[in-house]
Amino acid sequence: MVLPSAILVIGIVSCLLGARPQAPVEVVPIGENADAAGIH
Repeated sequence: MVLPSAILVIGIVSCLLGARPQAPVEVVPIGENADAAGIH
């Protein structure tokens, strides 16, 4: 399977570049997982 790994790579790269227009993973856990995600 090439598609799942490609989607993961694109997701990680876009996440690092901050190019994701909608980021529910970053929007929801702002209180508890903020330190773990590096969001201050």
